[in-house]
Amino acid sequence: MKKLLSLPFIMLMMILGLDSLSMTATTPNTILSLWMYKIVIPEEPISEPEPDTGYKRTPTRHLMCTISQSEGIDFGGYTIEIISYEIREPESEYCMASFSTESDFINTLFSMPSGEYQLRLITDDYQLIGYLAL
Repeated sequence: MKKLLSLPFIMLMMILGLDSLSMTATTPNTILSLWMYKIVIPEEPISEPEPDTGYKRTPTRHLMCTISQSEGIDFGGYTIEIISYEIREPESEYCMASFSTESDFINTLFSMPSGEYQLRLITDDYQLIGYLAL
């Protein structure tokens, strides 16, 4: 008899627990973390490819980025002046949305449906590019 009563209780607790997990995914305390890499914006158009000297450039260092609705965008203590925020499709690089303010970018990002996105943060000199799965 105790087993029959405890089974519905356990099932109820599991359902309530799953429901609370779905609600916490959209709270202001949610923090999104992603690695971003830098692409330098050339001052002049590249007309000719550089000759192959046998030496390979070191890849750019990745930068950890955290995004939250309450704290904004953080690069681990680095200050970066971003002039444009973009949300793109990861495969086609189609720009789904572009913003000039951090708050509009973050509010839209946290209201996006589940999926994979490319984030592109643009400064005067370079672009920071990262991929995010919501």
